[in-house]
Amino acid sequence: MGKIVLIADIHGNYSALRSVIYDMFHKIDTYEYMGIIFVGDLLDYGVEPEKCLELLEGVKGFVIGVLGNHDIAILDQDYSRFNTAHGKKSAEYSRTLIDSKFIWRMLDKFSVQNYAYYKDIMICHGTDEDKWKSVFPNDYETMD
Repeated sequence: MGKIVLIADIHGNYSALRSVIYDMFHKIDTYEYMGIIFVGDLLDYGVEPEKCLELLEGVKGFVIGVLGNHDIAILDQDYSRFNTAHGKKSAEYSRTLIDSKFIWRMLDKFSVQNYAYYKDIMICHGTDEDKWKSVFPNDYETMD
């Protein structure tokens, strides 16, 4: 089986994503590379979400994944779950950086559900029930 690259929490940081993609094709045997699993949060904080999405759309192999909590909040324009005024302002500003065409491209590329599957791998941002819930190493002991 070939190698799969797992990417999450890009948050509009094009230069960081570009570095990761560059390393993928220069440090991984490209004959073994199959694709990318994206685990959410393309949007917020960074100012180049369009370029990030274009980069993901242009890589060889598959790209599959889910939208994260920041993605959903910004696409829906519902900032109520951000904990700070700064977080809300950042999300509101990030919304001004995207247009409806971009939104449809994201919705076409990534699942809005809390989870998706690639073969026998479950992909979720947060938990399979809530994109906003953080999971910590000791949480597995109390999870159903």
